Amino acid sequence: MEPGENTPFYLQENGKNFDPEDLDRVSIAPMLEITDSHFRTFCRLLTTRSTLYTEMINADTILNNPNTQLILGFNPVEAPLILQLGGSDPEKLGRAARIAAGFGYAGVNLNCGCPSPRVTLGCFGASLMTSPDLVAKCMTAMAESGMPVSVKCRIGVDDNESFEFLRNFVEVVSRDSPTRHFVIHARKALLKGLNPKENRTVPPLKYEVVYRLAEEFPHLQFSLNGGVRSASEGKNVLASARLRGVMIGRAAYENIWQLSAFDSAFFGKKDPGFSRQQVILKYAEYCDRAMALNPMLNLHTMVRPLLSLFIGQKGATVFRRILSEKQYIDQYKTVRGLAAFAVETIGRMNPSGMTEPYVEQRIHGQAPDKKDPAPAPRKANSAEKEKV
Repeated sequence: MEPGENTPFYLQENGKNFDPEDLDRVSIAPMLEITDSHFRTFCRLLTTRSTLYTEMINADTILNNPNTQLILGFNPVEAPLILQLGGSDPEKLGRAARIAAGFGYAGVNLNCGCPSPRVTLGCFGASLMTSPDLVAKCMTAMAESGMPVSVKCRIGVDDNESFEFLRNFVEVVSRDSPTRHFVIHARKALLKGLNPKENRTVPPLKYEVVYRLAEEFPHLQFSLNGGVRSASEGKNVLASARLRGVMIGRAAYENIWQLSAFDSAFFGKKDPGFSRQQVILKYAEYCDRAMALNPMLNLHTMVRPLLSLFIGQKGATVFRRILSEKQYIDQYKTVRGLAAFAVETIGRMNPSGMTEPYVEQRIHGQAPDKKDPAPAPRKANSAEKEKV
């Protein structure tokens, strides 16, 4: 997606000619405090075809906030984008979905997999898996919005970990509602004894359970989530069973540069082809414009999607420090000023890393490059200080 000469990339409409058959072939998981509009906008500099998801939004948040544009609005470039809702009241979920329908989402998903205690106390998230009849009612109400509906769940919850439990959940929800797509995190959720972070890693992955579901329900569609850390791993999963797609979670922001090869890897299409330097500077322009329009945004929050851009590369630690530490933020004021300094500094340390395409490598658990010293801030020039 090469932006038009006079139109910033974030104002271009992505997904206009998107093939519905490609939806969810590879997707970036909904993650609280990560997959906000700014993260998704940055993702589109790397992949134009991967399906993106919002953070989970509680139905009450939509119904109780008169500024629905603030809650549901998104940049045209973020499409195709699926809204994930949280809740357990069919009437409220239906109303929230109908409100959201006018914003151009590619679909709406119900969270039946989140193990957070806060979510569990609200009787939704993973705890909903024990109430498939209620989930079916919720999905039926959400489908009245006219948007395609899907469920994201686990393979089990607490002591309910048999295949029969999961099969019954899928059978009831699909039989009693229009739901035909299930995104399955291939771990069970332990609501008693594990925190949300532990729930992402401690329960063992059981891909074979998802593969078996796909075989037993050939009229339904399944996507697998959990433990997939690269395009090659995702393609191996898709080649192993009759699945609609694969969903990538934490690895997408822990090593975000890998998304720049997703369009070719999963769709056989040309990647956007931007270098690290190009995506940094293009995203910085977007950030400064967004901050000028919304004074509530801050520089520290806006640069978070960039932090893993050099993971596994020389200069990665220095790059993160430049974008994160107060001395640099105070010096440069704008994201463009900060970005220009980061590009200049890392460009000297690792010139090829600024221009080379993504090459898949094992980076999980790699020690940071602590030997790289942090640079001293240089004096920003007038162009860098200028606000959008």
